[in-house]
Amino acid sequence: MKPSSYPNGFTNGVEIRGVPLLNTYAGNVFWVDSAGTLNGTGTFKRPFASIDTAVGNCTANNGDIIFVKPGHVETVIAAAGLDLDVAGITVVFLGNDTERGYITFTTDTAADMDVDAANITMINPRFVAGVDALLGPIDVNAAGFKLVNATIEDAAAISAIDWLVADANADDMTIDGVLYRESTTGTQNQSLIQVAAATRPTIKNVRATGDFATGIIENGTAWVDATLENLVLDNSNSSPTVCVFLVAGSTGWFLNSSLRVASGSTGYTAANAMQIAPDVVVTGTDGNVAADPTIGNLEDAAATGSVTTTDTLMSYVKQLVTMLGAEGDTNPVSEILSGTSGITTWKTGAAPATGISMSEVLRYISENLGAVDTAAATGVVTATDSGMAYVKQLVTELQVIDEFHDVPAADNTLNAQINEVIGNKTDAAATGAVTTTDTLVGYIKQLVTEAGPRCIEKSDGAVLTGNDNLFTITGGPVRAKIVGIVTTVIGGVSNGDLQIVTTDPAATANLNAGVVAIDSDASGTSYINVGNTSVFTPTTGGAVLVGAAVAAEQTETEFILPIGTVHFRSSAAQTGVIKWYMTYWPMSPSSVVVAAA
Repeated sequence: MKPSSYPNGFTNGVEIRGVPLLNTYAGNVFWVDSAGTLNGTGTFKRPFASIDTAVGNCTANNGDIIFVKPGHVETVIAAAGLDLDVAGITVVFLGNDTERGYITFTTDTAADMDVDAANITMINPRFVAGVDALLGPIDVNAAGFKLVNATIEDAAAISAIDWLVADANADDMTIDGVLYRESTTGTQNQSLIQVAAATRPTIKNVRATGDFATGIIENGTAWVDATLENLVLDNSNSSPTVCVFLVAGSTGWFLNSSLRVASGSTGYTAANAMQIAPDVVVTGTDGNVAADPTIGNLEDAAATGSVTTTDTLMSYVKQLVTMLGAEGDTNPVSEILSGTSGITTWKTGAAPATGISMSEVLRYISENLGAVDTAAATGVVTATDSGMAYVKQLVTELQVIDEFHDVPAADNTLNAQINEVIGNKTDAAATGAVTTTDTLVGYIKQLVTEAGPRCIEKSDGAVLTGNDNLFTITGGPVRAKIVGIVTTVIGGVSNGDLQIVTTDPAATANLNAGVVAIDSDASGTSYINVGNTSVFTPTTGGAVLVGAAVAAEQTETEFILPIGTVHFRSSAAQTGVIKWYMTYWPMSPSSVVVAAA
């Protein structure tokens, strides 16, 4: 084949400087170089001077190819200044990076290149803004358009408002490979790629960083069955603004992408109907990025209060670590999670026997859950690894390979895939005994709701003539122990006891077997309730060994308290402050205790 003109096209696929032309067949080949002449014939030696001229010489659906030589400049100064209106042509830009030929849009903000015929392909193009505030210089109005390995460039003090704009006719459009070079001083960008209600558009392998007021990719009117894949987008807009703007009703798949916004964690518009894969990660910081929005990441704050449909699994784990305590533990969290409580011997043994304390049961559970620094398990399942070890093994080994790893429907009872075992953040909390249908999320929510004991303090207890309200119980009864500690010396003679004012029936019940003198009790004096008659017992020695000062058969009194208000009743008003503590176990999922005003 002669290297001079290639007059009759190619009958087979061909590669030009490593660029594959897989869709070629017998057709015409034209060359373009702005160094050519107006009377060029489109051969290699006598190229056309413009792409527009070459397009005008093409035959529709004939497999014609236009090669743009390195260094060529195609200047577009008006709306439709370059019109790709011949179906089935391919335009190839030869050269590497900035030595490639390019299309520049100048003079008029409406200057654009129109794609008005079907099945047009552009390979390795470069587009450069030549005037500020361009209104959409790449205008796609036909189906089957392909843009492969493109570079889009704003310049100093020059920015396009929207770069590529595709309307509802751009069905089956493919954008595969775009590198965007931003300007920081031109007119405010709105979007890089804007697609209206097209069907089956594909946008992949796009890398863009810049300040976009709407979104780097914008779906202004709901598209149908779109595919977004392998996007690396960083929107520096300080609002902050999402990287991908989606509207309600937009459908399709969003896969394997990394998004960064100025702050927060909203990388795409949530109110849409697209399927968002777990490997679409979003960050508003330079820290850890969650691999799965249901699991969360290391930086998630602990959840608070009751179960929600928005907190992550990591948030619930942190909440459990904070809440999980055990009766009689001096420091329950540190003992249970560090292993200093001597419970490590249970990790490989049987569960605790029936009838032992709640403290022992909680310790057993914590050992089997494991600690943050537990090493990941390896190989097959064993009888010695903890839950944390298996979680770390899953994080290391689990790869998203098909649709079975997507987030399942809420309250799914199937047991075929791992996502169905883990569950959905909106799953209802499990209730009652263990079943074969509840998910891990359901059981965790059940633990958050039912785990105990809990504790509350009233820090400003006063010595009054009459009643000082301490704790208010709502939602259901609790099982509780109450302790008081003097924090400011009591200023004189007085005595007192504990009572509860119940709501239903409306009544006042004594919680102690008679009143006890608290005359001039010093700071550090402890008040506990002892024995089966609940004797209000002061101890001035600081630390209290429960049962040491009373008969051997007596222990600290435990109360069943219905809905109502616990108060301390004094015989005389004195200066001084008693800080009161209640440790309680909810008897109803709705039971809550708060310090009284």
